[in-house]
Amino acid sequence: MNKHKNGKLLIEVGIITLIMFALTLTFTSQLTYFITKESYLNSKNEMIDRDLNNSVGENSGMDKMPLKWLISYINEHREDMTRAYTEEEQALRRSDEISESIWNMYVDHELKAEEQSEDVQFFYARDCLELILVNLSFNVEKTGYSSMFFIDIADEHEAYLLARVNSSTPYDLEQPGYDDFGKMISYEASDHSAVKKILQDGLNPGETIYEVYTDPTDGKDYYIGYILTTENGEPVCIFGIKYDWSQFHSELRANVISSMLWGLLVLIALNSLLMGFIYIRAIAPLTKVKQGVIGYMRDKDSAAVNNKMSSIKVRNEIGLLADSFSELAAEIDRYTEENLKLGAEKEHIATELSLATSIQVGMLPNMFPLFPERKEFDVYASMDPAKEVGGDFYDFFLVDDDHLGMVIADVSGKGVPAALFMMAAKIL
Repeated sequence: MNKHKNGKLLIEVGIITLIMFALTLTFTSQLTYFITKESYLNSKNEMIDRDLNNSVGENSGMDKMPLKWLISYINEHREDMTRAYTEEEQALRRSDEISESIWNMYVDHELKAEEQSEDVQFFYARDCLELILVNLSFNVEKTGYSSMFFIDIADEHEAYLLARVNSSTPYDLEQPGYDDFGKMISYEASDHSAVKKILQDGLNPGETIYEVYTDPTDGKDYYIGYILTTENGEPVCIFGIKYDWSQFHSELRANVISSMLWGLLVLIALNSLLMGFIYIRAIAPLTKVKQGVIGYMRDKDSAAVNNKMSSIKVRNEIGLLADSFSELAAEIDRYTEENLKLGAEKEHIATELSLATSIQVGMLPNMFPLFPERKEFDVYASMDPAKEVGGDFYDFFLVDDDHLGMVIADVSGKGVPAALFMMAAKIL
């Protein structure tokens, strides 16, 4: 028989419910985190989209610039773009000829920059770049973005930086020298989901695409929006805005963690109450049922079982089990008592049948040789009834000095009726 250790149902149920509660709490917290995060970032879409369009739209002057030429010129004359003017250059810039030429470039957009003199190209490129930087710096200060930038994505690993203004280093008109443009920068598409999508699917003019990015250099979280700038309907470069949402993200994570910890404490308290309820309504009654079973196995006292089971007051399946066990114990007692009576009766009948067998056997010839004085023949017989008594019998007797009578009979049927008929026939 299998021997089981003491039950640990309450511990097992407690562990399972605690795990289920913990998983539910984790899922709920993560769902809350992602929903809150997405809702917050989506709420910034309209603002970023508006500022992106304003920065490259008609009011910014960007739509009138020869951006392709400007990118190429900055790339070829990067050092000239970053240094301060010399006194001669300042005087030349103020001259009527250069001022008028540059003014014509602004007014007449049919004029091609590459067809102008080197001096006009130089000052025009510096003016365009300064206008871009001032525009970026103004928007950064006004909106509180982390940075604004123009980039031309070369491939999935690098991008050409046309201009960038950070909130920590805004453009200064008093010191026009600026070093953060006109160079290749690392811009891994594997780190920037939006850049990866742009490389794969392209970006339509006026369409804004967003990504969430964690900068490994400062560990901050940024929400970046990209929009495509065009020249005569053709794509040129991408303008982007970086919005620093690290503080909100940090507070959100802290709130989620705090909520999870408080929720865990609440779940532990609720789990304890649940375990107490299960113990009162299930474990304690089951323990009484177990004690009743052990007691009945030891004492066979159905009255004691009935008293113990009647003390279980819960009206659930365990209460029904206790009532059923109490009835079972009483039924087992009745069955046992009937079996004892049947056993006694069977033993009495067996004794009487044994006596009937002896009587029946005693009526048949059983002392052999039956006729010891007769040497010319010998007779032997025996009978084994199928039951204690039966209807078969035999007999031998001398009819006269020369004839032997022999009887072998089989009464139809078995048992006592056949035996009585056999005895009557034997007597006759």
